[in-house]
Amino acid sequence: MTKWTKHILNVGLVLLLLTGAFRLHGQKHSLWYIEPGIRYGRIIPNFKDASWLWQTDLYGLEVRVGRQTDGQKEWEQWFKYPSYGAVLRYSHFNRESIGDKIALFGFFNGNFIQRPGFTFFYQLGAGINFWTKKYDFYLNPENVFVGGHVSAHLDVTMGITARLSRHTDIVLAGNISHSSNGVLSLPNYGINCVTVKAGVRCRMFENYEPLRTIDTITQFTPINSLYFFVAPGIKQSRAEFNISKPDRPHHYFATTLEIGYMRQPHPKFRYGGGFDLFYNREVLTYLPQGSPHSKCILPATFAAFDITFSRLVLHTSTGFYLGRNYRFYKPYYERIGIQVFLGRNRNHFVGTSIKAHLFVADYIEWTYGFYFFNWYDKKARHLNNHRHFS
Repeated sequence: MTKWTKHILNVGLVLLLLTGAFRLHGQKHSLWYIEPGIRYGRIIPNFKDASWLWQTDLYGLEVRVGRQTDGQKEWEQWFKYPSYGAVLRYSHFNRESIGDKIALFGFFNGNFIQRPGFTFFYQLGAGINFWTKKYDFYLNPENVFVGGHVSAHLDVTMGITARLSRHTDIVLAGNISHSSNGVLSLPNYGINCVTVKAGVRCRMFENYEPLRTIDTITQFTPINSLYFFVAPGIKQSRAEFNISKPDRPHHYFATTLEIGYMRQPHPKFRYGGGFDLFYNREVLTYLPQGSPHSKCILPATFAAFDITFSRLVLHTSTGFYLGRNYRFYKPYYERIGIQVFLGRNRNHFVGTSIKAHLFVADYIEWTYGFYFFNWYDKKARHLNNHRHFS
């Protein structure tokens, strides 16, 4: 057993003892829980020459604070009473060039199977990482996977919980996480980890009675919307990184203007499409010197699908460029991100997303948008899945 394994096990034991000492009595109406856990895993190689990554061990611990929903809000019932909260996670890699990682991210937890003493759950998370080591042209050239100290964190988990006592569950889970800085700093191969976790969930509640007020909802009037958003960002150039000394990077401005239509036929999802107009200054680094700035303008069309959690939206889209045939870009792109509705009428929204080509990051977009025209269908739509909650 390595010294880091011992340190993490010791800290994990302290967290378990502190959690066990947590006073749960008198909290019958609180739906919060705390969940410490320990982790072990490996790094998934990004390409053939990086197969040595699989020999890099990961030891970690985390503390998760979550809240179990009970259906007080309608969206909680549509998504079968999920939980949500925040995670602070520490990971140590036993390879000097990679160092350690501290992640802070939010999570959303739903259940495939939910029983009084057992659950089979899925969990999605997104947030930020801080890396103690990063790529350096002179001092740390081996670490081509982490280009900057700060990066985005994406997290997918599946696992089970089993009841230990009135207020305590054991948690066993498998996890895949991805870290990337969205080409803010090159190189940006990213770190992909696969881990297993053992934890203890200490609930401030014994049981809860979920509300079922949507059992009788059989119709929904679809909503149609026209909107626009602007989404600026910055990125480095892979062309410059590959042909010159990467210790003197330049950053280039990129932005998106999107005009689109969205239709929401159900409380849980919506879909639509429209047009994107991109301006990407980095394009000029691939073209002959003196090329006009008009070459940086890339029109496109897209189709989108969103999952809606009240004011929070998980946004995805796929698009195709129109009238441009650059060999250094794929003719299509993807986008995934989060948006939040603002205002009394929810006409404004802000968010962030990653634009990518064949799942290779292009840049991070920071979005502001406005729904300037909304209308309802004349006839309501019949909902079939309300019976699931009966």
